[in-house]
Amino acid sequence: MKHSFSKILFILNYSLLIILSSCSVSKQISKQANIILLKDSSISTGHIGICIYEPATNKYWYDHDATHYFIPASNTKLFTLYAGMKYLGDSLVGLRYQTYSVSSETITEITPTADPTFLLSEFKHQPVFDFLKSQKKLVLNKLPYLDPLGMGWAWDDYQETFMAPRSTFPMYGDVVRIKWNNKDSLSIVPKYFHKESQMTDVLTVVFT
Repeated sequence: MKHSFSKILFILNYSLLIILSSCSVSKQISKQANIILLKDSSISTGHIGICIYEPATNKYWYDHDATHYFIPASNTKLFTLYAGMKYLGDSLVGLRYQTYSVSSETITEITPTADPTFLLSEFKHQPVFDFLKSQKKLVLNKLPYLDPLGMGWAWDDYQETFMAPRSTFPMYGDVVRIKWNNKDSLSIVPKYFHKESQMTDVLTVVFT
């Protein structure tokens, strides 16, 4: 009986220590947030939300306007990238396909998976392209609709290469890259657009 009481007392003390420690951490975070952010005259009028969650204890250490709607900032993108790299690994599904025979002819029916690396020069290894080249006859499934414009995209970013419209079968990042070598020479990727281009002056390239 004495042993059981000592065990219960230990558990109670340990639990109390955790609670007090959590309260202490929460107070410290709250104090620092007020000093550094919320009461700072340079940013106090900004749209600020803070949420610090401890998954081990399933507790929120600090919460300030965390339920408000915010435009995702770069720090959110960093956490998203980290989570993707940790749980998704370094590979993705580049293509789905099935094969069948019609009149002794093998047909490969492909369904794109919006692989953003397809034919990008930064990715030297192109397994999807190598697979497609090895097939005798290809049939492309009807592509599902995908809104080309993402929610929350800033209007002043639409001219940038990192804001290319989305698609279910992106090629070369859905971007034409033009490099001016000299006044009479251009490098264009994809090469398909070489025959479609005409340079009118140093800064203008017209596709016809």
